[in-house]
Amino acid sequence: MLAQVAEVAFDSAQHLFEIKWDGIRCLALIQGRRARLQSRQLTEITLQFPELACLSQFPSGTVLDGELVVLREGRPSLRCIQQRALLQKRTRIEHLSQSTPVTYMVFDLLYFQGQSLMASPLSTRREALQSLIGEHPLPGVLLPEAVRQHGCRLFAQVVRLGLEGVMAKRLEGPYLPGRRSRYWLKIKPKDFTGHTSEAAHRGYSHHELAVLRKAMLKLPGLTESKSQKTKEEAVTAQPSSPERAKDSGTSWATSRPGGGGSRRQRWQPNGTRL
Repeated sequence: MLAQVAEVAFDSAQHLFEIKWDGIRCLALIQGRRARLQSRQLTEITLQFPELACLSQFPSGTVLDGELVVLREGRPSLRCIQQRALLQKRTRIEHLSQSTPVTYMVFDLLYFQGQSLMASPLSTRREALQSLIGEHPLPGVLLPEAVRQHGCRLFAQVVRLGLEGVMAKRLEGPYLPGRRSRYWLKIKPKDFTGHTSEAAHRGYSHHELAVLRKAMLKLPGLTESKSQKTKEEAVTAQPSSPERAKDSGTSWATSRPGGGGSRRQRWQPNGTRL
């Protein structure tokens, strides 16, 4: 599932707002005691990131969607993650997996124990994802925090910190594989080049968690939590987002486990085709 573009930031009680990470999109496919990683271009990238072998500890039949990020001096480095994804030499891969490990920012749960969650609303999938990661905490695997309602304020903080942008996702939206949908909107600063702002140059105080939380901590009371859901849902929504464009088909098919990374077909964790 891919996002359409929103030209401006907006507020909406019907949306969840997340930081847009400057990294590589990645599906994690867990079967048996093995985890496979696949890029959006259908490339098998499991061997390039041995530090994420721990994903095999999740229940078999789990499929995750997220972003692979390399953090340098406390902020994402697109150049570093792209270089790592292209490595083939095992000694170099092993060295970089320790010197510049990736962080897997998981933002969606597509299957759990072989059962598809893609038709469920985002609010349900995210709650299940929070439970999964809470029960199976793994090094380098993080669930990015999100806020409801206050997209403009989060976007302002993201711009100040020199990050890539914000994702706005409809809480009732399903996951639509192989489609670019209005349920997900990406909002980027007009002049985003990947260069850091003065504030971002100072870095973050607690490595990965600080990168995740920095923008949120500047917005007291806005981080997603069960205790806040009732309060947030009571807030009247601001005018709806510019999300009226029609869906366009952009394929991101996944290959069946064991069938080779070049087979362009979607699969379910039980081995049957979609």
